[in-house]
Amino acid sequence: MKKKFLRNASLVALSAVLVGSSAVALAACGPGSTTGLGGNDNYTITVNIFCGAADEDTNERICNNWAEEYSAAHAEELGGNKIKVDFQPNNESGKYFETLQSQIGTGNYADIIYLSPKNVISYAASGHVLDIASYVEADATLVEQLESIWPKSLAFYATTGTGRNRQNASSIEFDGTHFVDSASGEQASLYGLPKDYSNFALGYNKNYFTDEMKAAYTTLKASDVRNVTSRLWSSGALVTDGAVTHTGASSGAITYATDGSYTNPYTQEKVTFEAGDEAPFVVVGVPISYKPFNYYKYETYDDALLAGDPMAVSVETFTGGDGYTIVIPGFPGEKFTISEDTPNAYNADAEYDAGTGHIVLTWTEYGALSWACTYMLNSFAWSEKNPDTGLVRVKEHDATYTQWKSGEGGVYTTAGYYNVYGGEQFEHVSGGAEGPNLYVNPWLYSNDASYIDQTNTKSLNESRGNTAIASSTGNTWSWTDAVNPNDLSSYIGNAYEELEKTNLDGTTRMSHNQYGMNSENFVEAYGAFHEHNATWNAHVGQTGDVVTAASDKDFNGQAAFVAGAGLFYGVGTWDISEYQEVRTDTLDVGITPTAVSNRLALYVETRDTYYTNDTKKVYSNGATKQTGDGVNNEYAQRTDVSSGRMQYTMDEIYANQLLRQDKWGARMDSVGYAVNAHVADEGQPSWKAAACVSLVLALTVDENAQVTLTYGGAQIPNVMSQCNEYLNYNVEGYEEGAFVDMITPEGDAEGNDVWDGYYALAIEMASAGYVNKSPQTVREFLNGRKVTDAEGVEHEVKYDEQYADVKLVDFTTATSSKTMLAYAMRVLRMINYTRTERDLSIRMQYMNSARQQSLYTVGTNWMTCLAAQALSNFLAYRNQAALTEDLSDLTTSVAKSMADWDGGNYTLMTPALYCVRTVLTSQNYLSNNQ
Repeated sequence: MKKKFLRNASLVALSAVLVGSSAVALAACGPGSTTGLGGNDNYTITVNIFCGAADEDTNERICNNWAEEYSAAHAEELGGNKIKVDFQPNNESGKYFETLQSQIGTGNYADIIYLSPKNVISYAASGHVLDIASYVEADATLVEQLESIWPKSLAFYATTGTGRNRQNASSIEFDGTHFVDSASGEQASLYGLPKDYSNFALGYNKNYFTDEMKAAYTTLKASDVRNVTSRLWSSGALVTDGAVTHTGASSGAITYATDGSYTNPYTQEKVTFEAGDEAPFVVVGVPISYKPFNYYKYETYDDALLAGDPMAVSVETFTGGDGYTIVIPGFPGEKFTISEDTPNAYNADAEYDAGTGHIVLTWTEYGALSWACTYMLNSFAWSEKNPDTGLVRVKEHDATYTQWKSGEGGVYTTAGYYNVYGGEQFEHVSGGAEGPNLYVNPWLYSNDASYIDQTNTKSLNESRGNTAIASSTGNTWSWTDAVNPNDLSSYIGNAYEELEKTNLDGTTRMSHNQYGMNSENFVEAYGAFHEHNATWNAHVGQTGDVVTAASDKDFNGQAAFVAGAGLFYGVGTWDISEYQEVRTDTLDVGITPTAVSNRLALYVETRDTYYTNDTKKVYSNGATKQTGDGVNNEYAQRTDVSSGRMQYTMDEIYANQLLRQDKWGARMDSVGYAVNAHVADEGQPSWKAAACVSLVLALTVDENAQVTLTYGGAQIPNVMSQCNEYLNYNVEGYEEGAFVDMITPEGDAEGNDVWDGYYALAIEMASAGYVNKSPQTVREFLNGRKVTDAEGVEHEVKYDEQYADVKLVDFTTATSSKTMLAYAMRVLRMINYTRTERDLSIRMQYMNSARQQSLYTVGTNWMTCLAAQALSNFLAYRNQAALTEDLSDLTTSVAKSMADWDGGNYTLMTPALYCVRTVLTSQNYLSNNQ
C-alpha cells in the first residue's frame, strides 16, 4: 500500500506540537506582534506567491483542497469553522520580491510567502519567518517525508547558529531527535521548505530534428541550384525588398576537410568524397570546413566578405579564409546504449535511465549545427501551410527535393513566412541575473569555472600560480604590480577550489573549479558563449536580418520559439505548461543537454577568447572514460591535436560521448515556502501556526499535490521516489506508481498508443472553451467520450476529476500563447515529454546540476555588470551591420590588452579583455553587497 502524505494523524500531531511551549517559544522571537495579511480575527490564511498564469489555478486548487481536508480533520479545534485560503498570485518574480521586501519592511505581509535562499539568514535573524523544525521533528512521518525530497534543496532553507551568527547549512540530516548540519552535527533551524528544485536546460523544437529533416540536412548542399526567396525586417515587419534570393551560387562555404567515404545513416546513401568537395549542410562524424557568413543578408560568402559582413571578415582574418573545421557527432534527441559492462560508465543505483546516453554537443559543435541547419531552412522552400489545420507542415518531396527548390524559404506561420533562427543564448536581462544564471552558468560548469567562489565573496580570481595579481584595501580591490598592461595573460588567474561533482558511474570527483570572471577557464567559456553569436549568428536578436538597423526588428527568442521559428531556446522545469499551450505542429518541445566545453570535442577549430591572429584554436580529445578523481583527466587534449582531424565511426563517437555525459550542466535553483513568524505571536489564534506549517507541507511534500503540480506543467516532483515513477510510469512493476494515469507520446501505462486520440480531444476541449466560450463543465464535456488508439481500439476517456466541475470557458491560458490547450492537457493528465525528456529532467537533479550563482548573494550588480550583449563595443553584437572602413581590419581594430584600450582609439575589444576590464567592478560590487 502506498503511503498517502499528510493525512489526519500528521495534521493532528502538528496541533499537539503547537500546544507545547517549545514551538511557541521558538516562533515568537520576532519583534512585536504584527499580524500577517490574513489578520487575527478570522479563519483565513493568506498565501502570496509568484507563479505563471497557467499555474495559478493549480496552486490555488491545492490550497483549497488542503483547507477542506484540514478543516474536517480539526473541526473540534476550529469550533466547526472552516479555514479559507486567500490566494494572492503574482506573475512577475522580480516585482514579487520587490513588493514582498516592502511589505516585510512594514511588517504587513502574508501568512505564507516565497522565500529565496539568499534571504533565509536575514529574514530569520530579523524574526520574519518561522523556524518550522520543531513542528516537523515531533512527528516521525513528517520527518520521513522531508527526508524523501531532494536533500540539497532542503539545505537551502536550513541554518546553524543564532542571531547574526547564523550560517547556511551545506546539507542537513535527521539524527533521531533533531535536524542537524551533516558536516558539523550542529542542530539546524529550518525556515522554509522548497517549492521545487528547479532546473533550466536547453530546449529544442523536435519538428526540426525528425528523421525527414535530418535526411535533408545531410543531403542538400548550399550549392544546389534553386530559386528561393527570403525576407528582412523593416520597422517591425517582414519585407522582401532588398532580401536575398538563394540560387545555388554559394560554393566553398561548406566543404569536406579530408578524403573518405561513408554511408549516410539517415538515407543509407553511400558517399565518397575528397577534401575541398562541396559537402551537405551537416555530415555526422566527418570533418567539415565551415566558412560562416550572414546568409540572411548575402547569398554567398564572397558577397558577404566584399560587403564587410563581420562574420565573413572574421573568418578571413582568423583562419586565413580556410574556415573552421568541425566534427559534428550527431543531432539533438539522439541516444545510444550504455551497457552494464561499459567501463566507468554505468551507475546501477541511478534513479535515471543508466543504460541510455544522450548526444551532447560542445560549444562550437552547437554553434556550427545551428548555423548549418538554419542556413538550409532559410534557403530552401521546405515548409507550407497545412490546409487541414492552418498550421505548418513539411512539403512532400522526391528524392532530389525538387519541390523544395522554388518558393519561400523559412517557416510558414499563421502570420506568414518567418525566418528561422538558431535560438537565443542571452546573458543580459534588464534588472536581473536571469541571463547569466540560466545560460552562461551551464557553459561555465562544463569547463570547471564559475562566476563566484563557494564562500560567495569572490568574483575575482586574485592569483596566478603563487603570484597575487589583485589585492584589497578594505572593500576595494585593485591590481597589483604583478600585472603588465601590455600582457593580458598577466591578469588571468588560475586559483581553484575543489568542488564535488557526480560522475557517470555514480562515483564522485573533486573538480578543480576556477572561480572568478578573470580565471582561465571562465574567459575561455565566456568567449565561446559569445562566439555562438559572433561566428555562428545563432542569437535571434542579433542575426542582422534587417534592412537598416537592429531597431527595425522586435522579435526575441521566446517569440521565435513559440512561433515555430526557433531551433533552440532555454526550457525550465516550470515551462512545460507554457509550451504545451502551443500546438505540436508548430512547437514540439524537447530537452537536450546544454553544450559542453570544447575540450571534450573530437575535433573543432574556433577563434579563441583572445582573438589570436596567427592560428586557430584547435581542440581534439582522445581520452577514455575514467572514475573517481580520474574524471578530471578527461579534459586532456591529444598530444598532436591535428591528428584528431579525421573521420570517426559511431563507436568512436559514442566513446567520446561518454566523457560528456557527466560534464554538462543545467542551472539549478530553488524557491521555498515560508511561514510568517508572527502567526505564532501572542494574540494570534492558537490554531494558526500549525495550520500554516501544514499548508506549507502540503504545497511541498504532499504526494497528491506533487502529482497535480507535475501534470500542471509547473515542475517535476519534489519527492525523489516519485521521479522514478514519473520516468517509468509505463514500465512493468510501476502499476501502483503515482503517475500510472499519465498520458505521454508513448501512450498510457498499459501500453496503448492513445496519445493522438487524447491530443485531438484536448484540442477540441480547449477550442470549446477559448473560441466558443462553452459553459459546459469538464464532466459534461467528457461524459461518455472515448478515444481510439493506433490499433483502432476505443478506450474510455480518463481525466483528473478534481477538475470535473470547472467550466471550459474558465480554463486559464499561458502567458506567451493563449489557447487553453495546456489546461485541457492538464485535465487529461497529458505531458508531451517522452522518456528522453523525463530522463534528462531527473539527471539534472542528480548529476548535471549547476547551482545558481547568485543564490546566496544579497545583490546581483556584481553579476549583471558583466553583460557584453548590452554593449556595442563587443564584436558579437555588431553583426547586424557591415563593418565600417576603420573597423574592417580586425587585426588592428580590436583591442587585445589593457594598454590597447586605455591608450588607443579602439571601439572593439576581445572577450578576454572585456572580462578583465569588468572584474574589478564586479568584485567591488560584491564586496559591498551590491
